[in-house]
Amino acid sequence: MIEEQREDGRPTGGTIHTAFCMSHVRLRPITPETARQVLTDDASFFTPYPPCRPDAELGIDVA
Repeated sequence: MIEEQREDGRPTGGTIHTAFCMSHVRLRPITPETARQVLTDDASFFTPYPPCRPDAELGIDVA
């Protein structure tokens, strides 16, 4: 799942969540493959949500 951040209608980043995250924000579904790709390829723009740890669930280390 992705939480998109926007400013003046432009994307400014994204937070990746697990499918079971209890966060109370609007999330858009993405595939595990897409989540893995954006977290590893563009870690300055996309970040994992610390409480649900999607990076750990996907088996990657973005630290």
